[in-house]
Amino acid sequence: SAFSGCIGLTSVTIPDSVETIGYWAFSGCSGLTEVNLGNGVSSIGYAAFSGCSSLTSITIPDGVGIIEGGTFADCSGLTEVNLGNGVTSIGYAAFAGCSGLTSIMIPDSVEIIDEAAFSSCSGLTEVNLGSRVSSIGNSAFEGCSGLVSVTIPDSVETIGYWAFSDCSSLTEVNLGSGVS
Repeated sequence: SAFSGCIGLTSVTIPDSVETIGYWAFSGCSGLTEVNLGNGVSSIGYAAFSGCSSLTSITIPDGVGIIEGGTFADCSGLTEVNLGNGVTSIGYAAFAGCSGLTSIMIPDSVEIIDEAAFSSCSGLTEVNLGSRVSSIGNSAFEGCSGLVSVTIPDSVETIGYWAFSDCSSLTEVNLGSGVS
C-alpha cells in the first residue's frame, strides 16, 4: 500500500533494480496515466494497480510469471495490455472491470486463466488465446457483453462454470478438441 490512494500521482517509472511490487502498492491512484515497469520486475502483488482508472496502457515484463488476483481490476481506462512472454497464469479477477479494454492477446506462455480474470470487461470484442492455455476458470469472461466470437485452442482441457455467461453479443464459439 506504499502509494495507495495517491490520486495526484500521474506517472510511475519502476527501475530495473526493483524485483517486487507489493500488494495494493498503487491501488486507487485514479490520476495515474503512465506506468513503466523495469525489466527486473518479476512479481506484481495482489491488487497492485487496482482502481487506477486513468491508466490507459500497461506492458508486463517477460520476467513476471503470474499476474496476481485483482492486479489491474477496475482500471476502466485501460485500452492496451501487453503481456510478457514469461506470464504463465492470469489470476483471479486480474483485469475484472477493465471496461475500456477492447482486445487481449494471451501469449503462448499462459497456461491458466483464473476465475473472473476478465469479467465485466464490457468493451472486450476480441480474445486471442495462446496455444498453451489449459484451463479457463469460472466466470473468466462473464459479462464481456461486447465479445462477438472466441476460439478455444486444442490445449484447453477445462472451461469453468459461467466462463462466458452474460456475453450477450457472443455469436460464435469454436471449441478445440481438448475440451472434455
